[in-house]
Parts: sequence; structure tokens; C-alpha cells
Amino acid sequence: MYYNNLPPLTSIGPLRALDFPCSQKNEGGVIIFFHGYGANAYDLSSLQSEINLGPKNGRWIFPQGPKQVDIGAGFMGQAWFPIDISALERALAKGEDGKYSHHRPSGLNEARDQGLSFLKHLGVAPQELILGGFSQGSMLAMELTLSLPVTPKGLVLLSGTPVDEIHLLNKIEHHPSLKIFQSHGDQDQILPFSAANRMAQQLQAKGLNLEWHPFSGGHEIPRNTLLALQNFLRKLL
Repeated sequence: MYYNNLPPLTSIGPLRALDFPCSQKNEGGVIIFFHGYGANAYDLSSLQSEINLGPKNGRWIFPQGPKQVDIGAGFMGQAWFPIDISALERALAKGEDGKYSHHRPSGLNEARDQGLSFLKHLGVAPQELILGGFSQGSMLAMELTLSLPVTPKGLVLLSGTPVDEIHLLNKIEHHPSLKIFQSHGDQDQILPFSAANRMAQQLQAKGLNLEWHPFSGGHEIPRNTLLALQNFLRKLL
């Protein structure tokens, strides 16, 4: 069955995913984007048509989170690991930006292991991969990058937040050549800008090649961010 004229999900290892093969012979890499909490594999799939990669095309893959979650009003979505929404709302109400900074969320290790198995079944060398995600998906993309034995081609963090910061900053030192794109809205009411900005400063202090793109807006991917991301991906490919 097709969804809005898009292909159905296919199984790759333990996960299902939307897989858009490279439309040209001159393939530049494999771009994998993980969706946010409560969304699904189709949520970010428009990126493969909205972003023009130029003469070197890429294979786009959008995995789907294996956990079904209640997103309210009788609707269900998918996630990579559980989130205590009530606890998150209480932390935000108190002005706290470090909800995930000092611990590992329950289920993150399982999500990482499933993601690594997915990548293994994909059969693509890590150095040919560009990993990215939005919100919770960016947290998983970062965790997978830190767990790979070889530095991937690039990492894209859209409206994410640091998770288990000490672990993150220690592991990232093993990937000094990693190229990172990070964006975040300064009015984000879901994952605070202050935490993302702190992460950007810490990564830059580590000497990482980071493109930091803050913007005026909320928990979203605005047009200007898409254009900046397009330029970033073109340079990688």
C-alpha cells in the first residue's frame, strides 16, 4: 500500500524504512534521517525532493521508530525510545534545559543497538554514511555516530538536545574529523535552545567541524535551514 504516493516501508534488519535509491549513476553517499518522537518514517521523507544535491546524488533512507506511542486525541505515532512527557513538561515549566543532559534515557541503549543492527544489514561502509535526524531522531543519530568504529561522512542535528553529555563529549573525541550540521530555533518550546546552544559551544571547543545554524522560530525546520543543509550536504557529497 502507498502513502501519499510514496513507496511502502521495506525491512532492513530489525527496522522498517522508506528507501529512495539514488536516481543517478554518480552516487555520492547514503543519507539516513531518523524522525522525531510521535512521527513516522514518512515525516521527513520530503527532504529527498526538497533538497537538491546537485550533480552527485545520494540514496535517501528514512527508518521508522519501532515503538508505538500515544500522541493524544486518539492518534498513535512511532518513537525510538520512551519519553516521560509529564516530566519533560515539568522541567520546562521550571526553566530547566538539562532534562537529558546528565543521564541516559531509558530505552536509548536498545534504540542504539537496533540502529547499529540496521546499519550492519544495510551493508554500507560507515564512511559513506550521512546520519541525521530531527528532535529525538537527532539524539539517536548522535548516539549511533558515537558508537561507529569509523567516522561517518557527516552528522545532521535538527532541533535536538544533548543526551548524557559527559559520555557524548568523551566519545566525540574519537571522531575529530567529523563534519556536523546543527540547527535549533531560539523559541523552541519542546527542546530548549539553551541546551542546544551549549552543545554547539562544547563541540566547537573540542575543535569539531561544526556548522551552527540557530534561527528565530520554534520546533521546526524552516526554509533557510533547508537551504543551509542543502549546501552542507552538497559539500559532503
